[in-house]
Order: sequence, then C-alpha cells, then structure tokens
Amino acid sequence: MPSVHDIFDMISIGRVSEKKMMNAFGRGFQRIAMDNSAAVKMLINGSLFAVYAGVLFVYSWMVYKLDDGSKLGLVSSLAVVINDIYMYMMYNARIISRISLLGLIIFCSRLFIMLGGGDYWIYGYLVIFVWLECIIALGVVEKRLPYNSEMNVNQIDSGLLVKKTKFLDLARVPEFIFCIIVISLVISIVIATSFEPKGVYLKDLPIGDGVEYGAVTAVAILIVVSFLFFFAWIRAFNRKLDSTVSTTYIYLCSKKVDSYYIFCIISYILCIFWTLGAYPFFDHKNVLVSGFCVPAILFCFFNVFIVYIKNNFYFIENVDAINRSVVAHNKRVDALKTKARKLRNIILEEDGIDTVFGEENGRLVKKVMDMEVTRR
Repeated sequence: MPSVHDIFDMISIGRVSEKKMMNAFGRGFQRIAMDNSAAVKMLINGSLFAVYAGVLFVYSWMVYKLDDGSKLGLVSSLAVVINDIYMYMMYNARIISRISLLGLIIFCSRLFIMLGGGDYWIYGYLVIFVWLECIIALGVVEKRLPYNSEMNVNQIDSGLLVKKTKFLDLARVPEFIFCIIVISLVISIVIATSFEPKGVYLKDLPIGDGVEYGAVTAVAILIVVSFLFFFAWIRAFNRKLDSTVSTTYIYLCSKKVDSYYIFCIISYILCIFWTLGAYPFFDHKNVLVSGFCVPAILFCFFNVFIVYIKNNFYFIENVDAINRSVVAHNKRVDALKTKARKLRNIILEEDGIDTVFGEENGRLVKKVMDMEVTRR
C-alpha cells in the first residue's frame, strides 16, 4: 500500500499535476466537495441521498411488479438501510477508519442479502451481522483492555465528550453500538415473524433435517458474544503476563476482583451454553462431561501458568533464592560504586583524564567538562 509520500514522488517523477493524480485515486470529487460552501455541500449531499433512495425505490418497485406483488424488495431495502446506519455508527465511533474496508463491507452486505434469494435472505443478513459484530468486538476489547504501551494513548478519548455539555455520546461508544445491533436484529426477526409479508419467507436452514431460523439466529448471537468475551479473555491473559495495571475494577462483597477472573467466569458460562446447545446433536453424556470439566481445567492451567511466569519461572515462591539474588545485586552495585569513585579520583588529578580516556578522547572530555562548568 503506497504512502502519501510515495504518491507525491510519483507525481514529481511523472510530471503529473496533483489534481489529475487525485482524480486518478478517486479524490477529485471529495476535494471539490470540501472546497465549496455549505450550500454546495448540502446540495451534493442531497443529490447523493436522492440517488441512494431512488435506487432502493426502483429495486423495491421492480421486485414488487415482477414477482407478483412480493414485498421482498422492500424488506431487502430496509435491511440495506439499517446496515448502512450501522456502518455510519461504526465509522463515527472510529471502529472502522479505512474507507476501503468500509466500502468492502457495504458491498458484501448487499451481495449476501441478494445471494440468499427470497427463501434464505435472512441467513445472508446473519452473515453480515456476525461480521460486523466481530469487528466491533475487536474495537471494544482493544479500547477497554489496553496494554502498558497503549495506556497513555487510550487514556482519554476526547471524541466521546460532546462539546459544551460534556455528556457521553453513546453513538460513539462501541459497547452501545454492539448492543443496539443485537437488539435490532431480534426486533427485526420478531416483526418479520409476526407480520409475514408476502414473498418474504423465513425458511429453515437446509442442514440435515433442517434447522429453524430462530435457532440459527440464537447461534449467531451466541457466536458474536462468545467472540467478544473470548478475545477479551485472551487480551486480559496477555495483560496479566505483561503486568498491566488495570484502571477499572469490579468489587464483589467489598473485595476488588481482577477483570481477568471476571472474563474467566463469563467465558466458562458461555462454554456451558455451547455444551447445552451441542448436546441434542450428539446425545451423549461425554459431551456434558467434557463441556463442564475441560474449560474449568484449562482455566486453572492458565492461571498456574501466569503464576509460573510472574514468579520468575517457579511454581512456589523461593524466598531464599530471591534473597540470594538481592544480595548478589547489591554486591554488584557496591563494586560499581567503588570503581566509579576510583575513576573519579583519577579524573580529578592533573593528567587523570588522559590516563582514563586516552590523549585524544581526553581533550574532548575536558572540553565537555569545561562547557558544563560554564553552563552551570
């Protein structure tokens, strides 16, 4: 991916004007829109909105006329509009900052909804739902669980505060967007089931004997929630190894609980949900035993691993070894102090600098010392 400097180098070498190069990279229309007045910008935005609404209206009308009054086109258009609102919220919250990724998701959202056709359109919509929620989950975890090197950068997000009022702007909070998308998905499924528009079918997923769309929706929600907390657990585990000091804590019975253990508990509960969901397909008691016991054993193992790493690769704290290391360190410090005093006494002599640093380097050291004395 070429940088801005590479592009301007190309401009210089090829003797191409900046305006032509911007047009070649798709920036000409943006530059024209940014350089004009507010009225022109409003006119351009209004024209784009009119074209956007017109395309959806024509698509809905064509499906209605050609498919014997089917309302699938209208439902698909509403799904596209809702998805575009999600995209705007994600871009406004800085979850997605690259225009190329934004354009790819917008294109795929329309593609997957259309590929499902009139019978399986809901499953294409669920694919986009899972994709968007996983991207938001990554943004939530990286923002709420920063590493030591990211603390100062993510300490204050001035974009979340509205000017003058200083209230929190929920539209820019990733967790709020995550919950809104889940709630809107459930509401849309309930509305589609209740009204049953003509030509809009909610058929079972053709896997085995068929899986109901309600069960598929529940699995999709469970996937995104599991991804959120599993990635949060991985991040919290790395923070424990990195000795990152958390800025927020959860209190249980007036006792401070580390966020890592909270994510362990939530992840274990999600494993139980997955176990109960998988049990009807296998109908074997070993599924229940594995689902309940294996995650608990793994969490205990990782906790022991954290103690082992943070305890200088010892499972049990070796006080004698630590004391010996401290004594050896103090001896090395005392030896360095003694050597520094000897060098200082030699340097303070008349020809001591030349003795320590050599004749050529000694003159440079004298000059630096004289400059330091003059500065003081």
